[in-house]
Amino acid sequence: RVEESDTSYLQCARGVVKILLDYLDGLKAKGVYNNSSIIIMADHGYYWDGVITNPVLLVKPANEVGTLQVSDAPVSHHDFHPSILYFAGMNVNGEFGEAYSDIKNNEPRQRLFYQYYLQDDSDGSKYRLIEYAVDSDGNERKNFHLTGVEYSLEGEKIDHFENCSYCQLGKE
Repeated sequence: RVEESDTSYLQCARGVVKILLDYLDGLKAKGVYNNSSIIIMADHGYYWDGVITNPVLLVKPANEVGTLQVSDAPVSHHDFHPSILYFAGMNVNGEFGEAYSDIKNNEPRQRLFYQYYLQDDSDGSKYRLIEYAVDSDGNERKNFHLTGVEYSLEGEKIDHFENCSYCQLGKE
């Protein structure tokens, strides 16, 4: 246990993992772990000064056993709802979109990424939400391309220009 004011990012991450492991142990103790579909995901990865973000996504389909497998399938949070429906037996033909299990390793696929900035208020807009299209390999910064779209605080689409100082951070 740590005090809130004294918690480091690492201690916080360890605490989250402990809570998660306790929850999974509880599922096992109740005998429902094996026949449960489980998705563990983060709402965002780390993105600062051009560093690429890769939020955690772990998927265990019901009745799946074995060791952890790493996938290079180009999935995104957009695929969450189709995956939940698939696990519930309601998206077997893909009518609601592709489930995680339908997307193959290294499949050519473009996704959207939204970069959220909290900035100083010098230009009158404290927050920015900038849209990128990401080519299949999301581990390479060069595969992140601006779409020309930014969203206002009210959720309206506004033009976004490539020469934005925030978008220049981390460019190769």
